[in-house]
Amino acid sequence: MMSEFSVVITTYNREADCRRAVNSVLAQSTSLIVEIIIVDDGSKDDYDVEWFTGKGCTYVKTANGGYCAARNVGFSIATHEWVALLDDDDWWKPDHLNVMSTKIQNAQSDVVMVYSQVTDFFADGSQVDRLFKIQGGDQSDLDFIFENGRLPSATCYKKSAVTEIPFAGNDRFSEDIWHSGRLLSKGRSIPVHECTVMYNQTSMGATRGSNLRTYLAAITAYSGMRCDPDFRSVRDSIFIEKLAWWYYFGLLHVSSELNWKQWSNAAKGLLRYNSVALHHPFKAMRRTISNIQLILNTLAKRLLRTQF
Repeated sequence: MMSEFSVVITTYNREADCRRAVNSVLAQSTSLIVEIIIVDDGSKDDYDVEWFTGKGCTYVKTANGGYCAARNVGFSIATHEWVALLDDDDWWKPDHLNVMSTKIQNAQSDVVMVYSQVTDFFADGSQVDRLFKIQGGDQSDLDFIFENGRLPSATCYKKSAVTEIPFAGNDRFSEDIWHSGRLLSKGRSIPVHECTVMYNQTSMGATRGSNLRTYLAAITAYSGMRCDPDFRSVRDSIFIEKLAWWYYFGLLHVSSELNWKQWSNAAKGLLRYNSVALHHPFKAMRRTISNIQLILNTLAKRLLRTQF
């Protein structure tokens, strides 16, 4: 028996994009039973609700509470055991649900999440497949997700699992990552090595906001996860690499906006972590020298700004 799906699309002030998302669901090359639930997270723009209901969608408008709250509303309405998320600015390729259904039919009962690869779509019209690395035999599901990434629009969830562990939080950088950790402490996930989703790189997505806000959220998130028991299956080297990259990002892009304590933490973190993952001594030395130059350059700019 093929899986039946509830599709939850959360939207905020992007009606045209949302229509494209809906049309991509309706264009699926499948005879599966699919219900589409639109959760309007308190958009200021007036949507043409009749267009969506005319397409057979259930349309619900809520007070603005963020996309975690909106997703939970969608899950509460969903009538099928498997729920597929789709962000309003992304869209599916025609075979997405067929591919998901096949994986789900062959899955064990403890599987709570199935997710595919995506194709990044850029403003100039170019497309790049974002391919997974091969999963190692001793690699945990969560470890694999951290190394390869997992996007909500490419993910199907078992409704009963998300009802037990709903989406939570207000930090748009890390909510999906935290939720993966909590959810996979209760079950397993399956990666699908096919690109079935178009991921829109032309609009402001999960990390929307200032670079400073994103940087601080990333450091807080990965530092917290590194100590959280739900993430104990993730190799520490992955956290080190992610923290190192964000410390570099902070010094390169938002150094002037950091206070002295934040700048000092970024400098120390970059020196401590950025060459740890490099096993080749010469490459590690070159990276360390480059990091020191970046730190000194940003320090000089801060001192000059302080003097004048």
